[in-house]
Amino acid sequence: MMEIPVSSLVELSKQKWVLIKDHVFQTPLMFSPHFSQQYGCQVFLKLENKQLTNAFKIRGAFGTLLSLSPTEQKAGVVTASTGNHGIAMAYASQQLGISCEIFVAQQTQAQKVSRLREMGASVHLHGTPGTEVETYARTTAEQTGRIYVSAYNDLDIIASQGTIGFDLLEQIPNGNCDAVFVPIGGGGLIAGIAATMKAKLTDVNIFGCQPIRSACMAESVKAGHLLQEFRNEETCCDAIAGSIEPGAITFPLCQKLVDKFICVEDEPILKAVKDINKIHNMIVETSSAITLACLSEVAEQLQGKTVVLVLSGSNTSKK
Repeated sequence: MMEIPVSSLVELSKQKWVLIKDHVFQTPLMFSPHFSQQYGCQVFLKLENKQLTNAFKIRGAFGTLLSLSPTEQKAGVVTASTGNHGIAMAYASQQLGISCEIFVAQQTQAQKVSRLREMGASVHLHGTPGTEVETYARTTAEQTGRIYVSAYNDLDIIASQGTIGFDLLEQIPNGNCDAVFVPIGGGGLIAGIAATMKAKLTDVNIFGCQPIRSACMAESVKAGHLLQEFRNEETCCDAIAGSIEPGAITFPLCQKLVDKFICVEDEPILKAVKDINKIHNMIVETSSAITLACLSEVAEQLQGKTVVLVLSGSNTSKK
């Protein structure tokens, strides 16, 4: 398993920030008076649900595709995703004139496949969700001499998602932030944000948020090694559910950078979706609202602190 020096990741994130700034939004950071009063801390919402393609994944898509050589761009790329990552890759590759082949699981809903094809991607159905379809897609890319772009297990992807941290450092009042709550699936989003935030704010606490029914990263860090036989149960948070690719570079980064993992049941997550919609009139995915559900678990520890909840997307689709 390759370990990435955090300083190198931060430097790469700075490069990605410059590279993608004309292609993505700097999404708003919104103060929530209601949740602040409810939980006794200053609560801010980072609105990646307002990002292009309605999710943070577009940062990684552009950050990766714009870094390819002309030869690599001409050959095209391969990826595996049934939702936000696939949508982002389809959009960004179409904008840049790069062919994109996307592999999805056999049971993927027809409307999701149609949406990807409408955006110009070539879509193929194979196997089951998670590591099976990812492994097949990666093998296909290697056999055809193209670049495989992982949804999370890729340094360019992680560094590009880390640009959210630079956004926050610019936007947070007085440059002060005590805690950031981030959803975790494969770990690319939280690894990137944690690296860029901690480079400037060494005392910031990074809270990793996972559904208790599919908490592969949290359980793996607890075990001290990446669990390959982890049993995932059905959860409302399909976008961050599932196993993690063997040898994922996100695992040692999460070991090093995530201060605490919080795992919650589906019921408080579904309640958080409704609360955000009711209070702020915003649609968010369950995998976004999990950050609010997790805050409710530890709010007593954060009284008077400045807290950011990353709302990662508003598509009701998988990763």
